[in-house]
Amino acid sequence: MEVGQSSVAKTPKQVELDLDETVDSHGGTLVGRVETTKRLNIPTVISMIKKGWHMGDELEIHELDRNKFIFLFRFKKGDDFYRILKGRPWSVLGHLLNLQIWKECMVLEDVDFNWTPFWLQFHGLPIEAFNGPNAIKLGEAVGSPVMYELPKVGGKLTRSFVRVRTLLQLNAPLTAGVWVPRKRNKPAWVSIKYERLQSFCFQCGCIIHEGGGCKEPMFSKDLKVQGEYGSSMCTQAVRTLEDILQVCQEGWPEVCLPEVFSQNGHSKGTATGVLVDNGEETSPGGCWLGLPSINEGDPLSLSSRTDSEMLDDRCDLSGTVGNLDCRSLMLLPPTFGQIHSVKAPSLHLNIH
Repeated sequence: MEVGQSSVAKTPKQVELDLDETVDSHGGTLVGRVETTKRLNIPTVISMIKKGWHMGDELEIHELDRNKFIFLFRFKKGDDFYRILKGRPWSVLGHLLNLQIWKECMVLEDVDFNWTPFWLQFHGLPIEAFNGPNAIKLGEAVGSPVMYELPKVGGKLTRSFVRVRTLLQLNAPLTAGVWVPRKRNKPAWVSIKYERLQSFCFQCGCIIHEGGGCKEPMFSKDLKVQGEYGSSMCTQAVRTLEDILQVCQEGWPEVCLPEVFSQNGHSKGTATGVLVDNGEETSPGGCWLGLPSINEGDPLSLSSRTDSEMLDDRCDLSGTVGNLDCRSLMLLPPTFGQIHSVKAPSLHLNIH
């Protein structure tokens, strides 16, 4: 090359690769990152995760990035995948285990670790404010709400607080509470408690720091001005009331189980079902537990809106037979087949 002549980089080629079709995603795959800047013992982390999830050989854990504590979790059973997914957030050794769904042909750069879902409790609301639209407003004041429990059913409160599942940005300050204006009264302070939150920065309110330690403290001693960060914002999880669960973000994976399995390369099949009421077969067509009318030949899809404890044996959609509570049935595309016949309160499925 002559002196003064500039070099021009060659245009990268596209290389069509042969994918290994023998790679099986089993019951589903998750990717997780332990949010810490500390040095951790990898075998200890893996052992604690398996112990915390009550799993052994039915879970495969692969290291994707040892320095950043990023792991791939491959489940052999769909019910384990779903249980861990909807149980987020998880912690290991006191640090957040940030779990995201791993889809077919993904690379690590595709994963967005900036957000994770938490169940939030809003305490101190006027009773008149206990309703669905307000639950969404409260979630939007903190992050991005994805679902909530109906605060009131039949004129009765379901809890003493409003509970909303919300996507939180991990490198943004948490919100300690919000002000709610009232007629003829001073504004009410509504405090927020974060379920399963193990630790966060009491100075800036962030769950994680970009590039290391805290750089911009936002701490205020006045609880009513900015919110005092402390352990009182952390609380244990309560059992989700599946019967009154409402979804406010379309396609949210924790309640769209078939889509999750499809994205993970899980095999689809044709489903047939029979509905029984106290062991007696009933005619197709009818409405149970607020479901739309169900008839033979209707498109069938499965929803994960039923708690695993309500299932006799969750169907893993991989060619087995399972019993599914009727509350888990939804008529949504994409379909897994057609309804063969209907019965209440449970649906017996054969997956081919």
